[in-house]
Amino acid sequence: MPTGSEVYLHAFEQLALGAKGLMTFYCVSRFQCTTPLPPTSPDIGDIPIGVTSLANVNLGIQTVPTTTGYDFIRDPGLGTDFFDADTANEPTRLTYYFLDDNGDVNLDLFSNNLGVDPDRLYAGRASMRLATYRLYRYLHDVGPTLANLELRGWWAKGYRQWRLEDSVDIDDYFKLDTNLKVAHPSRVGDFGSIDAEDYDSVFCDVMIHKHRDTALTARWFFSVMNRRSDPRILESGDWVFRSETEYEDLLAANSIGEYDQRGAREIRLPFNYEAQGSGTAINLHVTELVPDTAVGIDTVIGAHATLAIRLRPGQAKFFRVVPIPASSTQGTGFLAHSNQRKIVAFPVLDTMVTAAELEDDGDTVRTWLRMVVGDTMRYHRVYHKRKDTTLPEGGPLTVWYQHSSPLVHTDTLPTGTARYAFDASTVTWENPVNISSRVLYQPPGADSATIMDLSCGFPALVVRVDTFAMTRIAKVYVVFGCEYDATEQNPKVLVCESVIPADATSDEQAAFYANDYSAVLDVTPVTFVGMVTQANFLEHWGTPMINASQSGNYYCWSHEANGIGAGLKEPHRRTFLGGQTEYIRAYNGMICTHPSMHSYSRLHIGEDDAGLVWQEGADPLFGNFILYTRLKHDANNNIYHELCADPTPTEEENNIILPTDGTIAQLTDIYIDIEEANDVAHHAFPLLYRQMSDWDLTGENKFYYLGINNIKAERAYWQTLPTINYPRWVIARRVFDVREWTSSWFGGNDTLWSRTANFIFSDDYHLRGPDATQGEQWGEWGSDPEYASWDYDDSTSVLEFWSETSDTDLMPMLWSMTLSWELYGTDTDYDHADLVADGSVRLLNHIGKYPHLASRYSMTGVNNRGWQRNRRIFNRTDGTWPAYVHAPSLVTSSEYFYKQGTQRTPQALRYVGFRGPEGSPLTGPIYLHNKEDWLAFKPSKFDDQKAPLEYSCDWLGLPDVGHITVSTKAAGEELEAELWVQRESDGEVINMNTMATNQNGETWRREFTLLSSPDERYRFFIEPNKQHTSPAEDIEIRFAKRESKNKGSANRTIIDLRKMKEFSATDEADLIVYPNPAQNMVTMVINNGRSDDRDAKVEVVISSIIGATQARITCRNIDVLTVNVETWTVGTYLVLVNTSNGVVLTSSFSVVR
Repeated sequence: MPTGSEVYLHAFEQLALGAKGLMTFYCVSRFQCTTPLPPTSPDIGDIPIGVTSLANVNLGIQTVPTTTGYDFIRDPGLGTDFFDADTANEPTRLTYYFLDDNGDVNLDLFSNNLGVDPDRLYAGRASMRLATYRLYRYLHDVGPTLANLELRGWWAKGYRQWRLEDSVDIDDYFKLDTNLKVAHPSRVGDFGSIDAEDYDSVFCDVMIHKHRDTALTARWFFSVMNRRSDPRILESGDWVFRSETEYEDLLAANSIGEYDQRGAREIRLPFNYEAQGSGTAINLHVTELVPDTAVGIDTVIGAHATLAIRLRPGQAKFFRVVPIPASSTQGTGFLAHSNQRKIVAFPVLDTMVTAAELEDDGDTVRTWLRMVVGDTMRYHRVYHKRKDTTLPEGGPLTVWYQHSSPLVHTDTLPTGTARYAFDASTVTWENPVNISSRVLYQPPGADSATIMDLSCGFPALVVRVDTFAMTRIAKVYVVFGCEYDATEQNPKVLVCESVIPADATSDEQAAFYANDYSAVLDVTPVTFVGMVTQANFLEHWGTPMINASQSGNYYCWSHEANGIGAGLKEPHRRTFLGGQTEYIRAYNGMICTHPSMHSYSRLHIGEDDAGLVWQEGADPLFGNFILYTRLKHDANNNIYHELCADPTPTEEENNIILPTDGTIAQLTDIYIDIEEANDVAHHAFPLLYRQMSDWDLTGENKFYYLGINNIKAERAYWQTLPTINYPRWVIARRVFDVREWTSSWFGGNDTLWSRTANFIFSDDYHLRGPDATQGEQWGEWGSDPEYASWDYDDSTSVLEFWSETSDTDLMPMLWSMTLSWELYGTDTDYDHADLVADGSVRLLNHIGKYPHLASRYSMTGVNNRGWQRNRRIFNRTDGTWPAYVHAPSLVTSSEYFYKQGTQRTPQALRYVGFRGPEGSPLTGPIYLHNKEDWLAFKPSKFDDQKAPLEYSCDWLGLPDVGHITVSTKAAGEELEAELWVQRESDGEVINMNTMATNQNGETWRREFTLLSSPDERYRFFIEPNKQHTSPAEDIEIRFAKRESKNKGSANRTIIDLRKMKEFSATDEADLIVYPNPAQNMVTMVINNGRSDDRDAKVEVVISSIIGATQARITCRNIDVLTVNVETWTVGTYLVLVNTSNGVVLTSSFSVVR
């Protein structure tokens, strides 16, 4: 009798292939009976049961139950799933079919033949009723839609592929080659990557459907079916058969998960959809067809995304897909400068709670207020434009603020007026609010301050909670510059700030500001120097930025006379108090302009400092140097700057010049190297991104004793103009970390680690306007979240910029790049064209300038870890930029923020190992050729200071014959660590002998063939072999044209994990053929261990069973061959190896289809 899973499989297959309904036999089952059926419940899914008889014994239902609906279906009076040998308890008396020679009911012979207990003889009556009932309930709600669907494409995958298409090309919708990944839902590997089954083990169907009333370009449907039907459940280490009714009871009791059955599968379906004739970026709104009371998939994904679909055994699911725009245009305004934050995403406040940092003895080190987010969030943006919008636009420049309509954080909340954040492919902005028309200023010599409507522009913003006890609400803080006496010989720039409530409506915000004012924070004189003129001085003086930290907001701005102004004030104050401002410069006589900060310090962990970058040079537009320091405050909220608590930090890796007293770091100077060519360059518009890991650390993390609050992982970007070899603007980057041990209770020397400055350049374009912000964080190290690369559905920071051929280029292009947190620490310059060819940099479907990415205050918690919540705004090039006489359009875009398909090769490989006085061997992730996946190493043993003593991968099973690639990096003359593989059953280990010395930092790759036992598990690990070593890490970026040396790839090493030994000349001769039987490819492992010359040539002859030669192949005495048999005739083939010393090796294999 069929199981419930088999009932589903049979029915869903018919529905997916176009059946318009299901019919169930509705009649009594007694032969030639004319007795009418008893009345039953009219509820959809009820299955009337008949009466039958045999050999003078009444068989079938003796008494029709009086229950109705679902209770009727589950009523044991209609028959249970298992026979009951006690005929009095067997409602259908069907056990009378099992009579022994004496005419008595006896189930023993039947149960013995099946090898099951007599009380587990499966009849499936209840499960078939239940499965049919579930199908009918599903069709009752979804059937009308299914009845209007027309099958247009069918792709099926089992041992072979089946493909049928009618007017559609499936490849225009999905990428169903080896990118399709299938696994049991509970089999998950490192970094969230699916532990996928081999492609030959994929058993699923994908169908494309058209609604008869709608064109495929407007909406289309697809279904996915899981052909595996195994209903068993893992109990106490054994797979136990459970019927459909037993499974449902266990599920109702929360004893198992919905997808715990052995035949359940998670299918990761890779989309490959292009909007026909659109020419614009789109996303896909994917909605699962489910009954109204059920919760299914309802989300927005990228047009080339991978969607994870979980299916029970035999189940199919149907989906509706609607292409929707990935961008929208609303409003006009200017978004310069690129290093001023113009957009943030901030949740609505629920409440604030007190968080505490404790010592091991329980004493409190410090406390701070931590935000508890509400149900919704908003985007907030600022820009400037002329007050009079009649073309040509005139009047003073004005600063405008807008926030979006509220968006629900998660799709677990009830549907309301707010849209779900994940569904907000486009953003709806409320009415803009002018927040610069009421500047309160007291000019020199005036008796009092006056409200003024000045020409103001170049704003930046943050949104944060005002933590002052009486006004604990979220507020918008917008800073900008205003011209004063603009037409005079000595004009001034007022650095101003407006503050309005964040969660009020736009009308309420406008009304609030109409009764409030913009406060003046500082005044800078203006000198017309270099490229600064009467018409553009507001572009270079002032240009403030703002940061939200735990105790208040940090501010920075450019001051013509004093350098970079910096300030700190509590969120509820409007102006600075005494001691809350200072001026900073590194070199006397230099002009300091265009400062920037990261928008948010890590408020979730109470971070109370801010990093600051700026440029210094002879011209306000161009800098000779890019500088960095950190802003802090003392117990009285007096501001000061320093790199770390130590007077001068210990420098690691690469030195950063400290031009003053150790409080300022110089990130670059006028002399640079691009592609090993010396150049003289100018630098402009630096910005700073601080990696936003803000999770409370556990003892498993190596930085536990330091505390993540004392690790400042800074990543700086700016644009650089070489003047000799590459006379085009390029994107510069530098990574550096401050580890402030003296600020932690553990103690230690403060360190400053850095890599050299490196560049992204182009032979064809200027690259300008970099902006960077948070991406995503899902991977874990130990029990603490850490960063993985984009290719594992993770991207911890995002870099965007634009390219143009000249300042007057009307078609500038926008580019987006996702980075892991140390990715840009590599000392490598990259050609923009190579990054594009490799897919590392993506072209947006727009032309424009000044892309700005939405910054978020935290990456912690389900309401903040949303990659889909990131958005960008940018300027289209439809305006007139000189003199601001025609503001360009403002475009909001989500393109690439809905994840794309996982690539085959990670762009970032994390190397781990150990560094000692004489060497530093590191190993990267191990590549499994059979699974097309990577094994990442994580710390697995620690010393008393929580520093790793060993890195290892998880235990895993390996195929009988598997191929791996091991990548290593090493420097120095001594081997400080070794890479091993260990067998779980007995703990035996074998040295991989792949670590080397004197690699000079190059990456070496070596290939291995592993012979494994199918019932064993193994792990790889690296550990030091000498004392006085320390853990070390490095990152390799796998971009195009990045070369590495292959060591031994032409002479692959074979390791027999069954015997835990490497094949050598002392081994016995052996020939292994795998898989057997085969369909497409056959691997042959030849080991003539009796030969002293492993590289001597031998001949492999493959012939049919009747002696016809199919192939002759030359190889070595110890070698691995892969033979393509996809076109070979089905049958048995013989393999003969004539070795160099007369040894003959033989084997055979079969080809099946």
